[in-house]
Amino acid sequence: KVTACGTLVTLHAVDAPIKDVCAQIEEQTGVHVQVGDGGRAGVKTVSFTAEDLPLMEAIKGLVDAVKTEDGTFVAFQMAGVRNYWSMSGRMSAQGPFLVVAEEVSHVVDYRRAPGTEERFAVKVDVVADPSLRPTRIALQVAGGAGGEAVDEHGMSLAPGKVEDLTRPNDGHVYPSGVLFGGQTELLLARPAGAGKLIHRLTGKVPMWVADKVETFEFKKDGDETTKVIDGMKTTMGLAKSKDREEWSVSFKVERPEGMSDEEWKQRDQLAAATRMWVDGSDGKRWESNGAGWSYGAKQRSGSMRYHPVRGGLRNDQVVGSTEVGRGVVEVVVSEKRMEAAYTFEDLPLP
Repeated sequence: KVTACGTLVTLHAVDAPIKDVCAQIEEQTGVHVQVGDGGRAGVKTVSFTAEDLPLMEAIKGLVDAVKTEDGTFVAFQMAGVRNYWSMSGRMSAQGPFLVVAEEVSHVVDYRRAPGTEERFAVKVDVVADPSLRPTRIALQVAGGAGGEAVDEHGMSLAPGKVEDLTRPNDGHVYPSGVLFGGQTELLLARPAGAGKLIHRLTGKVPMWVADKVETFEFKKDGDETTKVIDGMKTTMGLAKSKDREEWSVSFKVERPEGMSDEEWKQRDQLAAATRMWVDGSDGKRWESNGAGWSYGAKQRSGSMRYHPVRGGLRNDQVVGSTEVGRGVVEVVVSEKRMEAAYTFEDLPLP
């Protein structure tokens, strides 16, 4: 069940094994989650209830229920992808977003004007419900933008010129991988007489998510298609390596004559969010064996290589199908801006 708040989760667990609770989350959402303490405190069971709760809020609640003095981590994995994104720290969840504060640093930048060179920076991970299909995230945001930033004495820590500090990530964001979000710095002022705590820090981090997506499937070696997508000639295909047990999915967009540099940059950013993957005949996603990307003034192209999933007792046995079921190219045609809200209290300052 997916709403504007993301995928909803319903759980009723009393002294249940944590791994079983996480398995229920995966069954309901398609996202594999691990929550634990790394075995340090030996927490094995948990009592936790969620009734139609957004996935990210449910994960935050589960982390809080497991939390120990040694700290608690959460690890995410997309269905069929073996790479994990693991994180720990202070967590804030609202709707379809989870924001994790990792650390606060004291920055002195001598390139800035006298009196403004000192500031604090809070490094956060922003994780979005996968149903949103994130494409880009702002790399730096004024701390407290859309909210507040104060120390324990009520002194403002919010920097000036908020509008100048939002910088979107122009690079591609893990095609076909764990595409949940990214990392952002919340920049704060360091006024004379600042206290020892960020008593309250609220605000929003801009994130762009797919608004329209076109998906193309290929079934056999040599399958290829060319289509004009959003005004750009786009070529995609599936091919088998001649000398190795791997398949590659490829993608190329070409810049039309007369397109301005600014418009090409915007289209190029969308092309960068393209996902590609290969499924075996049993429907299980194969493992990535590397990628190659080319960025230019006239075109963007890329390819991802895949082979059957390996594992087993020797860690080199093929697990699952060795036959290709399909290659997939998922092209983002348009995106929209959203904002990941966060709330943190009593973060110690350096």
